[in-house]
Amino acid sequence: MDCSNIVSLVISAIGCATGCAALFQTRQANKLAKTANGTAEKSVGIAEKANKLASDANEISEHANLIAKRSLDNGADQTVYQWAAWLDADDSAIIVINDCALEARDVHVVIRYDGQTLADERRVHMAAFGELPLENDLFMEKLQEEAASLSRSGIIGTPYIRLGIHIVWTSELGVRRTCDCQQGFGYAKRKKVLS
Repeated sequence: MDCSNIVSLVISAIGCATGCAALFQTRQANKLAKTANGTAEKSVGIAEKANKLASDANEISEHANLIAKRSLDNGADQTVYQWAAWLDADDSAIIVINDCALEARDVHVVIRYDGQTLADERRVHMAAFGELPLENDLFMEKLQEEAASLSRSGIIGTPYIRLGIHIVWTSELGVRRTCDCQQGFGYAKRKKVLS
């Protein structure tokens, strides 16, 4: 065997060993790439969940800021409203009055008697000292029933009906307010302060 064959054989052996090592390294690299791809997929899923959580946190933060702003507005709005009402027996109506020098917006008035709603009215705007007539024949019917009941029982007294009056409005500074009260109304045209 001559020297060139030996050199060829040695070079072939080195090439074969290098090829085997490269094949082994390629398999290892493929395994590492598969592991890296799996980790990357998990990372994408975790990142999507993190983005969703961040979005939810931003939404909660916006709600918290809105609540804090409303609370601040409520604390800043020290305006005092006064409401009053009287019974107009001629028209069988309760007249609700914004009895102060402040405008009320988005006004909603509900009048109830013995669990029954007798009037339910909304107004976009009620001027200072403005009036809202709420007509219903039942106001006078209930008052006449009370008068008849007093007469039958022999009691001397002035008949009246006790009404629940619920008012919800927005103040001039944009704060939502309420007034809930019970008040007795009779034939006399007397203005009753609601509180």
